[in-house]
Amino acid sequence: MKKFIRFFTAFAVFLFIFTACGGKGKSGKQEISDSDPENQTPEKVNCKADGSEEFLTYAKHEEAGCRGSGCLFRSISRKNEEETYAPDIYKLEGDILWLANRYLGLVSVDVSNPKQPKRLGSIKIKGKDIIEMHIHKGTAFVVSQTSAGEGDGETGDIGIVNMGFIKITAVDISDPSKLSVSGEINIRGWLAVSSKLTGDILYFALRDSTYIGYGCDNGEYEVSKNGATTVSLNIKDPKAMKIIDKYFVEGPTYPAVHISEKSVYVAETARDKTSESGGSLITVLDISSGDGKIVKKAEIQAEGIVSDLRRIYEKDNAFYAVTSYQNEETDEMYIIESFDVSDPTNIKSLSQFVLDWGRDLDVTIFDGDRLYAVFYTHNQVYGLEIFDISDPSNFKELGENITLPNQSKGVAVKGNRLIAMGKRDNIGEVAAYDLSDPKYVKTIKYLTFASNRINYWTEDSRPIFQVSDDFIFVPVTEYNELWQSFYRLYIIGFDIEKGLEIHGFVEDESLLKRGVALKDSVLAISRSSLLSVNFTKNGKPEVISEIVLEKTVPAHIFTVTVPARRPLTTKF
Repeated sequence: MKKFIRFFTAFAVFLFIFTACGGKGKSGKQEISDSDPENQTPEKVNCKADGSEEFLTYAKHEEAGCRGSGCLFRSISRKNEEETYAPDIYKLEGDILWLANRYLGLVSVDVSNPKQPKRLGSIKIKGKDIIEMHIHKGTAFVVSQTSAGEGDGETGDIGIVNMGFIKITAVDISDPSKLSVSGEINIRGWLAVSSKLTGDILYFALRDSTYIGYGCDNGEYEVSKNGATTVSLNIKDPKAMKIIDKYFVEGPTYPAVHISEKSVYVAETARDKTSESGGSLITVLDISSGDGKIVKKAEIQAEGIVSDLRRIYEKDNAFYAVTSYQNEETDEMYIIESFDVSDPTNIKSLSQFVLDWGRDLDVTIFDGDRLYAVFYTHNQVYGLEIFDISDPSNFKELGENITLPNQSKGVAVKGNRLIAMGKRDNIGEVAAYDLSDPKYVKTIKYLTFASNRINYWTEDSRPIFQVSDDFIFVPVTEYNELWQSFYRLYIIGFDIEKGLEIHGFVEDESLLKRGVALKDSVLAISRSSLLSVNFTKNGKPEVISEIVLEKTVPAHIFTVTVPARRPLTTKF
């Protein structure tokens, strides 16, 4: 019945707009004001007929409402010389921890005394879900996502299907105890990949929306085209953020996108491939000017199909794509393709190398001059292959068939060490490997760390686990025999030479998301609390203080904040 009502409402709006526009089936050109681009709400759009050293970690994450092989993408937590400004919803700046909370918005916490952190201030952020945050020159740029009919009522009276918006909120954080909004701007679309900050320019790659149409002053009617839009936003003045340029690539509404310092690569994926050739078409956009200008330079025709956004990569003057390939004469195989992009107007194919066939490719990690590929068989046996990609014209296989934990959910690489997380019979497994000789990879240590049924969670586009110099933090949900759920953050001691040691876990009444290492203490961040964790003489974690961020009332009516709660105890 509800589906029928939605359909009838959408059809009625469609009929009304069609009639209002004079029943013409023409497509007009959408023009956007230079003075206030995209910050216009849709009803104001006019129609005119004329027109380092931190770990690199990956884990599975499934888009809401998306099922199947074409829907998976990798969540990444990376901070090295190339990606110093990688976005996250938690940032540690000196003695101030900034965190995004769905109820309080942006929160500042003084962690100068890690055993007794103190909440300084907070400010609510408009939008349904906070998905990213950049801290730049005394301002926090918080990115939230909403959809048509939610949040600020940006949709007006338009008939819309699957229209999304991202909202960038600039918050003055010069005084952490007195936060204030400096400016806001809306951009239509759904974030396709983590945004990238280069200088004062913030680049977004967006999946464009699909909607019925909108009324036009001159009687025209338009239906949007599916595709991906790259947008550059100047944030130098937070009070007057301005879109500098945008480029629309028609076709790939679920693209694989890679943003480097000089280029944006937009690739078709298996889910929405539109090119007539067998492989993926990859559009190359030049952003090297540094002023926000976006210029299309070329198109690359890959031999195979790109299946997710973590399988394309740029290093120096070479571009790499890991694709799947199959024809009438061969079984499906995975290949790595390389291209010379030193001259974007004359891109040349360099090499193709078969990575594997007969197994499914799960995770790919590009790390410097190496490619790490995790394959699995249908009985869930996972293996790691290592390739030298330092010469894009001559790939070399360095190591093969290193067995990983069963049902591997995530891997992390740092130098010559690799951490893999998995589970067997619903029990968590973690393993550390020495990669110093890739032909003879050694297992440093292999441990189980949970005794009940567990699920790993990937929320807020975060990795399945986080790794610091001393700890591995693994957020899980465990279930007992009655299928009651328990939210826990496992803390695993990590020594890059000696290996791993299970310290135990902390528990909270809401989903635990992150662990943050501070001196001799650890902070555990959940949906509703910030827990300060100390280690007793026996090395087990103990919650010693807590900041309550929100409290959900079980009656499913509303959410309130409470001043304090009895400190939680830990179990092991």
